[in-house]
Amino acid sequence: RVPKSQERGQERDRRWRRIVANDLEALPFGLIIIWSTLVKNGSAPLHQKFTIAFTVARYLHTIFYAKKKPFVRMLSWMTGMISLLGLLTNSLRTLRA
Repeated sequence: RVPKSQERGQERDRRWRRIVANDLEALPFGLIIIWSTLVKNGSAPLHQKFTIAFTVARYLHTIFYAKKKPFVRMLSWMTGMISLLGLLTNSLRTLRA
């Protein structure tokens, strides 16, 4: 039988593996959108704000994931996704002009 302390350590290890896997999935996607929308001549201040919002949201997502706070983790994930949508919208606005 595995001691309780070892079980907690294994669970913490599994949680951090999921956190890293999640970041490896989301961060490249976000960076591609950030970099590709940078060259589209949208509003530079908006681009900066959405990029900062995405970065802060991903940091918070990782912290809340590690602290086992699912509701605020979901809110930070949504903030990150909305920021990426904002970046895309900002870059698409220039196509109409």
